[in-house]
Amino acid sequence: MTYENIELPATNFTGDRTNSNLYCFYGGVMYSKQRGSPYGLVNVYPVNTFVGEVSCTQFDGVFYWTLEKQTGGFTIKKWELVGGILRQRAIFSYTTIPGMLFDADSFTVDYYNDVLTSSAILGSSYLEVTDGDTFNIGDTIVLGPSTAGGFSDQYESVTISSKVGDTLYLSTPLTKSFSSSDALYTTRYFYVFNKYSPYDNSKGALLKYKWDTGKLYSYYPSQMFGGVTATCFYEGRITFVKGNEVILLNTSTLNVFRHFAIDNLETNRAGIVPIHALWVYSDVLYRLQGKYVFFNEDIEEWDEELWGSAYSYVSGVFPTIFVSTVYFVEIKAYPPMIHAIASGITSSTSNIVVTVLNQDRTPLAGRTVTMTSSYGSILPTSGTTDSNGLFECVYSGSVHVTEVEIKASVT
Repeated sequence: MTYENIELPATNFTGDRTNSNLYCFYGGVMYSKQRGSPYGLVNVYPVNTFVGEVSCTQFDGVFYWTLEKQTGGFTIKKWELVGGILRQRAIFSYTTIPGMLFDADSFTVDYYNDVLTSSAILGSSYLEVTDGDTFNIGDTIVLGPSTAGGFSDQYESVTISSKVGDTLYLSTPLTKSFSSSDALYTTRYFYVFNKYSPYDNSKGALLKYKWDTGKLYSYYPSQMFGGVTATCFYEGRITFVKGNEVILLNTSTLNVFRHFAIDNLETNRAGIVPIHALWVYSDVLYRLQGKYVFFNEDIEEWDEELWGSAYSYVSGVFPTIFVSTVYFVEIKAYPPMIHAIASGITSSTSNIVVTVLNQDRTPLAGRTVTMTSSYGSILPTSGTTDSNGLFECVYSGSVHVTEVEIKASVT
């Protein structure tokens, strides 16, 4: 894992289509910061109406969305960047009512995108796309920005009336022209991680709302959804941080697609470093946090780099289903304490078991484990893990009466 220390003024951020900039709402404006530059301020975009303190920011490929907390509820706003100014396009407010307490720190917006495989000129009533299964009949899609002559950087919203294979038929003809490879997007719902479930304050709930009306479509009660502070949408799945894990949910079933651990543990390796925001682009995960915890090889202890009020972000490779990266290495001794070699004690041993897991906590077979100890001896000193991710060896004690440090390195 690597980290990039970029100064951000608040605990919210999102990315863009190119992943070149980060966007953060603070003080009634939206800041644009350049990735890879600690203080790379690109632009400041004013808004055309009031925006309060933003807890969460999302980007759906076309529009920016914000969540603002307020007493007894929260407000979701949708923004469009036009001519350097953010213009509010929708606002949905939710206030506590009998049986429903509204209190949320984060939300996400689903979005699905594709590109045109042929040009679509003004007056056309259909679109040819790469994968027609990406879209549903009734979806409102946004095309653009256009690269067609005379329509550069323009957008258009249309509704799908029917489809056949990878051909989408529109309810009304196009009023602009678009070139092959121009992008198109659609949004269907936004999902709020509420701290309370309807009529049950003992657990949280994922509240599912229609993107255009803001009306509650469904809700899913679970302890898993309470207290979530960092979310985003990535490759068709709701992605969020819970504790020290990133969890991906299928939108159709709300079942867990997969989950993996992240290294946001405190220096004591027990407490959790809070994650304030999340963004994933091209299998790289970016997370916003106030400090960076790392193993300091100079002092051979876990250390931290405090970032203060400049809430910087950490980036790391987003593990794919095809990559098995060693993440957990656990060493156990049976028994954990043995006698030192002395008069009448010619042998004193402990069985050592090393467990190697990936970020999904799946055992990794065939990994080479190399053992060392500060005193005594280990046999064998190296070997490979079995199908359960285990490697076993035996430690033999010495004449020293002291604490022994045993290390395992895995490749």
